[in-house]
Amino acid sequence: MSLVRHLKEALANIIGWYNSKNSDAHITILEFNATDAELEFIKRKIRQLADTERPDYVYLDKYEAFPQNGAFFIAPTDYSKNYLKNIMNRFVGSLNAKNIRKSNDPHMSIARKLNADKLAIALERFESISLNFFCDRVVLRIYDKGSSQYQFADEFKFGSKMPATPAQFRLDIS
Repeated sequence: MSLVRHLKEALANIIGWYNSKNSDAHITILEFNATDAELEFIKRKIRQLADTERPDYVYLDKYEAFPQNGAFFIAPTDYSKNYLKNIMNRFVGSLNAKNIRKSNDPHMSIARKLNADKLAIALERFESISLNFFCDRVVLRIYDKGSSQYQFADEFKFGSKMPATPAQFRLDIS
């Protein structure tokens, strides 16, 4: 997290303030809206899902961009991208939340909503990266209107447990 914070500061020194400058390092799985009651149900479901996930190292090794929305980010290796996509798909497929906006391409954002000139500067100035972390949990963050940032709300550690298999019933008719 400190390396990403440093990268964000270095970029701000070059191009000035930008969206996501103050956000902590993270890889978004999904965003959703929920009432307090729905959130409690979702937390229980996240806890169940996390219990069956296996931790692994995630490696990020290149800077990339989404020019259509001005995003500048650190991209994972192919292995890590597949690992993260599998987790993302399991969570998205299991949560019943309103207005789910899922991430289709795992990445660690440095900046968002950069214009074309600032995006070109970022891609030119930041050439190589090698970053890794042990992915052993998901974190629930809630948007705080006062600070215009997502704040830590809860974490769910991966348990590497076997998923519960549904019971199978058979009815013999003679």
